[in-house]
Amino acid sequence: MSFVIETQGLTHRFGGFTAVDDVDLRVEAGAIYGFLGPNGSGKTTTIRILLGLLRPQAGRVEIFGLPMPNRRRAIARAVGAMVETPSLYGHLSGFDNVDLTRRALGLRPSETWRVLELVDLRDFAGQRAGSYSLGMRQRLGIGRALLGEPRLLVLDEPTNGLDPAGVMDMRRLIRALPARQGVSVFVSSHLLGEVEQVATHVGLMFQGALVAQSTMTEMLASVPRRIEIAVTRADEAALRLRAARVDAVTQGEGRIHIATAGRPHEDPARLNALLVGEGFDVSSILTREPSLEEVFMRKTAPSRPAHGVH
Repeated sequence: MSFVIETQGLTHRFGGFTAVDDVDLRVEAGAIYGFLGPNGSGKTTTIRILLGLLRPQAGRVEIFGLPMPNRRRAIARAVGAMVETPSLYGHLSGFDNVDLTRRALGLRPSETWRVLELVDLRDFAGQRAGSYSLGMRQRLGIGRALLGEPRLLVLDEPTNGLDPAGVMDMRRLIRALPARQGVSVFVSSHLLGEVEQVATHVGLMFQGALVAQSTMTEMLASVPRRIEIAVTRADEAALRLRAARVDAVTQGEGRIHIATAGRPHEDPARLNALLVGEGFDVSSILTREPSLEEVFMRKTAPSRPAHGVH
């Protein structure tokens, strides 16, 4: 298997504080890898190490199979990055902001228009960057990072501070990049619900450690679906379901909760037929798919304080 990012035992401390603790990342070529966790979980420190901006105190880092930081220059030519808010010249146009970077990199003039088109800013290229919305500035920053057609794009919190429309624009852009640009995307965020909608693979960070890593499908499948049934005589109905080997519990008046791994006898249609056949009136059956937030809460439960994660 081809990895664009691979780390082993990655560790970094600031004094007595362990920011990154024995992290083994595996990012496949062509993936949109969501690097997720609450603020302060070690995501940005890890990104700075991946980009060669910080030297790890222990462990190994390879980008495209090349060791970092030993081959930093060779790696940098194939990596684009936007770490935190992009630094732009507000008095210059969007075009000029990108073109300055394009010239510094020695790229052909057509590159500026190519990336402006890619991030859907061609029609706004002549406007001052200072007049751009936050979402447009974020997209302009990604455009600069895409100059030179990198093989890997690293984005740190690209949706921070965006309004709903800006978040949707960013989501569409990130989702389209692997197919349109042939680039692997490594995107860090504390917004699990947002990245769940775009990522193909995910790594969950908590207190400096990588607590889980897999494809998005496998990650969500690690938490069972939930079935909620609104039914008359809920206590009796739950007893009847348990007699049929269904792990059913009452949840408030008139409701039954079932955590299911998808076993055939827990199919909603069969549950409905069983209950109706026994004389219970079923008013609704809702199947709730697991979310990435639920997965995260389960994976970090032994380490979280009683008041939760903020």
